[in-house]
Amino acid sequence: LIIVITGSTIANEFSQGTIKFLLINPVKRWKILISKYIMSISLGFIMILLLYGASAVLSMIFFGTEHLNAEYLKVVDGAVQGTNGFVYVFRNYMLRSVQVVVMATLAFAISSLVKSSSLAIGISLFAMLSGNTVVSILKSGLKQDWARYLIFANTDLAAVADGTTGFAHHSMGFAVAVILIHLFVFMLIAWDGFTKREV
Repeated sequence: LIIVITGSTIANEFSQGTIKFLLINPVKRWKILISKYIMSISLGFIMILLLYGASAVLSMIFFGTEHLNAEYLKVVDGAVQGTNGFVYVFRNYMLRSVQVVVMATLAFAISSLVKSSSLAIGISLFAMLSGNTVVSILKSGLKQDWARYLIFANTDLAAVADGTTGFAHHSMGFAVAVILIHLFVFMLIAWDGFTKREV
């Protein structure tokens, strides 16, 4: 849903001609771009928090409340560690929300380059659906370790934190660095496409 929203937020402005009404105001183009981006990301996080709340309520309705204080147990370095179940699930929601930010930023960048919102949405959805498959083929099938530098190998920070990405020595710091570099490039593309496009 966030890809659909961010993929159409800029492309629709140009294709429908409403960008002229925005640019009449004495506001710099980059401020318009940043406000649209912040709105998109904020909406994504609001939707994630609503999903978490709805999931918690439905879990209590269908599975009862007698085990609300149950801990999630895992073995770390030979020792058993326990975490509150709600905290564990919330942590995973937040770690996996990075993919929402990355895909929204990619859709935002593509939207700033093309006039068709359906093209921006289509390319972004294709990237989201095929990205993990491409990384898996490169990693497992072709034994290419350089696939760890692709954005889709790093967006699942929950898997990185648990050490289940399949790449040796895949640390949280490395994943965050790769994500930040890609986000910077995506935003640079969006800024360049939006500020230099003719109306």
